[in-house]
Amino acid sequence: MKRQTGFFKTVAQLAGIIELLIRRHPRGFHILLGEESPPSVEEVHELLCTVRAPLPIDFKPTMRNDNTTAQAKIFDMDFFESVIKNAGGWEHINEIAQEFKAASPRYWGIVIDHVKFVEARHERYKSKLNFLVAKYKVCANTIMKYRREFPERLAEAILMTPGDTH
Repeated sequence: MKRQTGFFKTVAQLAGIIELLIRRHPRGFHILLGEESPPSVEEVHELLCTVRAPLPIDFKPTMRNDNTTAQAKIFDMDFFESVIKNAGGWEHINEIAQEFKAASPRYWGIVIDHVKFVEARHERYKSKLNFLVAKYKVCANTIMKYRREFPERLAEAILMTPGDTH
């Protein structure tokens, strides 16, 4: 039972990183496919900062502390790299992402188009979603379902050992 708990935790962490990459990094899909190099320490820190709660507006640090910022960047990169290592490393992630795309090009295309066109702005434009409905000839709920489940499905594919059936 402990092994499964660790597996599900790793799936959740990897899915979170995939979500960050595709939603917040301008080359996230390219990084997953190995067409671009993995994010730098600075980029990882910026990505992880986007999901943290912001400091209160009235927060005033008593003194500037470069060591704390440097430590935060190291901590972020250590976490990021540990998840990537647990997933088999970038080479493995890239290989499985390429296989995933090749096996389901339509699914991959729907997700990329949703990220690029529907999520591109803070407001969600229904007409852009309708454009995808017409382009792929599927209902809006299917498009949103594919987008919602994509990070976890890819993470599970990456973490499955050869021969796994689930």
